[in-house]
Amino acid sequence: MANNGGEEAFWQKQISSAIERSLCQGHFEAFFDFHENIEEFSFCMVDVIDEVKKQIAVFFPPLPLKVGIVNWVQFQSWVKYGLGDGVEDLCDTWGEYGKMAIKQCSECREASIFNPPEEN
Repeated sequence: MANNGGEEAFWQKQISSAIERSLCQGHFEAFFDFHENIEEFSFCMVDVIDEVKKQIAVFFPPLPLKVGIVNWVQFQSWVKYGLGDGVEDLCDTWGEYGKMAIKQCSECREASIFNPPEEN
């Protein structure tokens, strides 16, 4: 059981940090559907099949990667077609919000772009 709590915390941190570093502070704070459902979504992630976990890790990648417009478009399609083993009901508005923020806000657009470090 302790492992499940650890896995739940892992998903909550991974997804939250990916979104937070990919939106401006104002749009992250105003992302009410996300903040309202991330805890339950993370709890449900413990029981989903491995393929869903792998896909979520692609949509909401670890540091230093970011959630870009392509991630949001693909995530929205994934949710629309019900490929989330039941978790998609908790996040059906996230893709639209992420896309809207990037399209309408220059700070979000800039925050969502991954710039790999230059090699020496």
